Amino acid sequence: MARRPRGMGAFGGLHLRFRSELDSQIDAWPDATTGFHAIEAKVFGAGTTDVASDADALGMHLDDLHDRLRSFPLTSQGLMDGIVRLAYEVGESKSDGGRIPH
Repeated sequence: MARRPRGMGAFGGLHLRFRSELDSQIDAWPDATTGFHAIEAKVFGAGTTDVASDADALGMHLDDLHDRLRSFPLTSQGLMDGIVRLAYEVGESKSDGGRIPH
């Protein structure tokens, strides 16, 4: 089994600044069809536990992101930009309570 990062907290605002095609596969919002929020909607909104293939795909995408981060140049300005973008996302898109439309 491949190693898995310790969840979204490990990558939180970092990938917002250094956005890649993996963003929509890992953390799409609010119309998620893949990734963390899609699994969340199925489990907590639709009440289904049939998410094994979605969870496996999410794990593979997180592994891919983890591998890319090993050679990614980090700068203090880039990290600050990520923090600001995350704060904006929380304030703008999740100010209605952060609920996923089911």
